[in-house]
Amino acid sequence: MKEVVTLGMPEKLSVAVLLSSREKFSAFYGGALARWTYEVYSRLSSDLDVTVFGYPTANDDRYPLRHATSSTWRLCNFISYTHRWRKV
Repeated sequence: MKEVVTLGMPEKLSVAVLLSSREKFSAFYGGALARWTYEVYSRLSSDLDVTVFGYPTANDDRYPLRHATSSTWRLCNFISYTHRWRKV
């Protein structure tokens, strides 16, 4: 692994993980992908700065890695329902 050095201090590489669709980043509500993401990146957190992006997940249910959610999930959710309306 290549190490980035800034002013003599090593800087961690940043990794962004995008979970699919409505996958919650939770041990209870999430699926296999959320579990795999947590298991792999929790072991690499000393070497990497990891942020997981995905569907909104309650703070109490989330795995203990940094998680971010964009407000665009609401638009995607709306579009998925409008597709169903056109079939009627």
